[in-house]
Amino acid sequence: MSDLKIVLKNQVAMKDNLENKLSMYLAVQKVCADNNSVWSGLPAFATSFSAFESKIGDIESVRLIQEQDTTGIAIDKSVLKEELADKAIEVSTAVHAYATEIGDNELLESINYSRSELLKGRDTELQSKCQIIHDKADAIVGSLGDYGLVAADLTELQSRIDDYSDIIPKPRTAISNKKTATEDLSLSFQEADGLLKDKLDKLIEQFKTSDAEFYATYFNARLIVDLGRSGSALRGTVTDSATGDRIVGATVEILETQDSRNANKQGKYGFKQLRPGTYTVQATAKGYEAKQIPVVEIAEGQLNVLDIELDRAVKEPLPEPDQQQPIN
Repeated sequence: MSDLKIVLKNQVAMKDNLENKLSMYLAVQKVCADNNSVWSGLPAFATSFSAFESKIGDIESVRLIQEQDTTGIAIDKSVLKEELADKAIEVSTAVHAYATEIGDNELLESINYSRSELLKGRDTELQSKCQIIHDKADAIVGSLGDYGLVAADLTELQSRIDDYSDIIPKPRTAISNKKTATEDLSLSFQEADGLLKDKLDKLIEQFKTSDAEFYATYFNARLIVDLGRSGSALRGTVTDSATGDRIVGATVEILETQDSRNANKQGKYGFKQLRPGTYTVQATAKGYEAKQIPVVEIAEGQLNVLDIELDRAVKEPLPEPDQQQPIN
């Protein structure tokens, strides 16, 4: 099988941005599941969360189809093609010798294919040519014994023709299935995004006061972080140490890299693609005391969470005006 061409793997994997988004979905799913007792009494939230979980299941099922490796199908087809050509040549050479012996030029030309001619044609052409060779030989099989060919050889050739015919459409079918899966995956992500933005993100506001911890954890999970394959990430929430209110616009800086982020309207910040190591993180905000966290360990390939509480700045009392002494 020296002519066998190994088809290199060309697997269509889910893009990194979708991988990051799916990780966010799973984080939200876990937070909500862990806090089931908090929202179970709110039917609208329960219905929306059930639909969201169902959509995650759809994504993971379709993902298996999309990421299926079709290399094995292509290799199997190449192997069967080689084996079919080998057996067809074995039969045709016996028929060729017989036709030459009896001077039957029509029979001779009808099966006169070289191995390379069989292999270079289209899939269906190979199938048709091998079937012709089989049928011509089958018609005179009783006369081919002296040429080393018996009925069992023709049975084997027909079996190889049938096996090859069965596998001809499989690579194209697999490609078509993956294309459809990719389209389905895109739609499923759109629908999951809609469930989050239009329903769960809105309904979670019901718990902002009654269960602030659930509310905060939910929105922490909603932050999409690109971990990449070797990078690490840091994220968290900046709040008022006395009231727990989120501090919008607070600046969080990693002093060693001089990289900074401003907290969003939920008081959240995030750094992506950090190198593992130990950093000093500083947070500042108008009306608050600056705060430094000197030893922040960033673990490799992980999402590291650092929530920061800031103390309100103490206003210095204004100096009282000098009191004049009464004149005696």
